[in-house]
Amino acid sequence: MSITDEQYKIFSDRVYWIDPNDKKKYDSTYKEGSIKVVEGYKFKILKSKKTLKQRVCK
Repeated sequence: MSITDEQYKIFSDRVYWIDPNDKKKYDSTYKEGSIKVVEGYKFKILKSKKTLKQRVCK
């Protein structure tokens, strides 16, 4: 399966929704194992990674 440029654009924005430091976009439902529907396609979040900045701030 391939994704369109439009889908890629949506995903590249939603990547930041898992960052609790981004108060404007953060969505706690975006976590490992959750399934999201984007443009009618189901996608599962397999893995998320904490950055050094997130570890220091907590």
